[in-house]
Amino acid sequence: MNKQNILLICGGDGSEHDISVISSNYILEVLEASEKYAVTRVTLHNNAFTLDNGTEVFFVGRSIKSADLSYSMDVDCVIPCLHGIPGETGDIQSFLEILNIPYIGCKKEASLNCFNKVTTKLYLDAYGIKNSPYLIVPHNNEIYHQKALEFFDDNGQDVYVKAASQGSSIGCYHVKNRDDLIDSIVEAPEFDSL
Repeated sequence: MNKQNILLICGGDGSEHDISVISSNYILEVLEASEKYAVTRVTLHNNAFTLDNGTEVFFVGRSIKSADLSYSMDVDCVIPCLHGIPGETGDIQSFLEILNIPYIGCKKEASLNCFNKVTTKLYLDAYGIKNSPYLIVPHNNEIYHQKALEFFDDNGQDVYVKAASQGSSIGCYHVKNRDDLIDSIVEAPEFDSL
């Protein structure tokens, strides 16, 4: 039986690099247990793709190759396991589409729109799709602090504060104590990546 060549991409240069690598360990373990797939993992870091053994590889059409051509693999499908930038921003999807390489997951536009939580909420509202209550806090000032405290009280004093453009492992706070709300609002945008 011919195995499908799966390229698992992890890493990235955003704040969620390490989380991405941890997630890819699980995916790699599961896929390697199947006889259907030949899995190669590359880590994206400093704008370079590196195999687990440290060899840097380059995309050449639908293949990856080392500079000295000692390694080469035709890619049947990519699994982008990149938390945050560039996996959730649509960048890696655009790159793969240019090379005409199939990948798992949503297309570039959906990735970018969902990565930005403000955009996501506005799209959901515009299409009449019910979603969780929210408050956008565009400015760190007393007016928006007061609005946030009112929102906190109106929503059972149990809210999540998130950076608008970041994954869920960084810049996300579950706030149940009113005294912690403003600190979370001040800190979360520091992790915003767009």
